[in-house]
Amino acid sequence: MFAKVEARHPRSGIVAAPVDEAQVQALWADLIKNPKVHWPETPLIGAFDIFSDAVKAFGANAIRGAAILCRASIDGACLLFLVYSRSERAANEWLIHFPLGLDGKMRDVPWSELRGGMKESGIFSAAELREIDQIHEHGNAAAHLIAKHLKWIHGAIRSRGQGDRPNPWSLPRETWEDLQRTRRVLERLGVAIYEDKKNPESARPEEGGREGRRHSRMIDRRQ
Repeated sequence: MFAKVEARHPRSGIVAAPVDEAQVQALWADLIKNPKVHWPETPLIGAFDIFSDAVKAFGANAIRGAAILCRASIDGACLLFLVYSRSERAANEWLIHFPLGLDGKMRDVPWSELRGGMKESGIFSAAELREIDQIHEHGNAAAHLIAKHLKWIHGAIRSRGQGDRPNPWSLPRETWEDLQRTRRVLERLGVAIYEDKKNPESARPEEGGREGRRHSRMIDRRQ
């Protein structure tokens, strides 16, 4: 069953025309038709695949699943953009600046650090970064929906029913907006890495703090 979306403007109350299946599928088609975004050697291919799944999930009316996948594609694209850089040796080779801990092992990079790297890159405006934050928050809410609902019940009991109602963000219109924003983010990062408009060195996730050792690996995309 396809997700029917009627997006209401928050101020005017005007309801836009319902989103149909063709519009949803066009999100993916419009992204990959740009040769500067979807090209054989792009390091972002994994993030694009996740976004493709998000579009399919939304089309199948799996709204919360689409929200989680939007967040996953944003996280993946930001991380890949920050740790990959072109090799000076050949156009189809990449260096991966692995984020390492002091023990030399790969470490998890928290969203706050990824966001900081994207802010330093200068690719996105402050308003666009807030939209990215919203995608991330919506995905987190969907992934931890039951825990958040229990917190709301607890708060409602403590306040004798005066607590705030749960945020209905997971309605199709909010996730539809997140899908469109995610596509724009992926397109921007895809073009930036194609045109070699990389972030400054300081924007990459640090390896083991300031004392950490930089460890890179050369990848030949022809293999």
